[in-house]
Amino acid sequence: MTKAEHSKEPYKFETELIEVGGVWYTRDTARPYSGKMISLHENGEKNEEGTLKDGKMHGQWFVWYESGKMQIEVAYESGVISGKAVFWSPDGKESSVMAYNKGEPWEGTEIIWYENGQKNTESILKDGKRIGKEMEWYENGQKKTDINYEDGKRFGKVLGWYANGQKSFEGVYKDDVSAGNYIYWSSDGKESFELIWKDGRQWNGKWPSWHDNGQKESETTFKDGLPDGTSTSWYENGQKKKEGSFKDGERHGTVIHWYEDGHKEIEVIFKDGKENGLWTEWYANGQKELEHT
Repeated sequence: MTKAEHSKEPYKFETELIEVGGVWYTRDTARPYSGKMISLHENGEKNEEGTLKDGKMHGQWFVWYESGKMQIEVAYESGVISGKAVFWSPDGKESSVMAYNKGEPWEGTEIIWYENGQKNTESILKDGKRIGKEMEWYENGQKKTDINYEDGKRFGKVLGWYANGQKSFEGVYKDDVSAGNYIYWSSDGKESFELIWKDGRQWNGKWPSWHDNGQKESETTFKDGLPDGTSTSWYENGQKKKEGSFKDGERHGTVIHWYEDGHKEIEVIFKDGKENGLWTEWYANGQKELEHT
């Protein structure tokens, strides 16, 4: 058995220790390290500080933001989080407490913050399961999603928004999967599509998505749980990227890919999901690259 290395002076993560399989060893002796250790941010501010026992985190540990403000206070037992952990926002104005069980979040409020101090997500756990409302925000403070949990499963009405405040979708969860009618909006609110979900699958209707700049990204039609009809995707500049058709969930007919400048890249014919005919590719300058059947 390898003997543990002990030290009264703190060792530094970056230069004096190495981690292998969850155990920290000293670089000079290759023994599991016991004692204090620290790590620093690039600006020289303290990042982490705590104690290792036989190479594993043990006892009270502290983590700081690069600004020097406290970020996390947590206790470990043989490398596993034990008891309660406290998390602070980057500006130090808010905090949340989470109790852990065998290293897993168990009971309390879980909050994640952006570096600017704005909340990213907030949710509540009880007996290791999410309950109540879980909310997500954009970095500008605009709400992104609003989801309800019941006994660890998504349940009931779910809402989504774009960063500009326009609603992006509205629907329902049942037993942790999407179910029933969903409505999707474009980021300017001018377009909307309805899609029926069944057993967590897109079932009937059109399923759209948009780029962050508001330009439509894709649109696919579903029938009885399978893609059916035309499916199109676009680049952020509005140029078509890919277009083709499905029949009973299989590619069927001509599929075309374009370069972002509008030049054709690939054209191929499918029948019942298999290539059936000529396959042609072009270089970005419009010159034909290859052609085969």
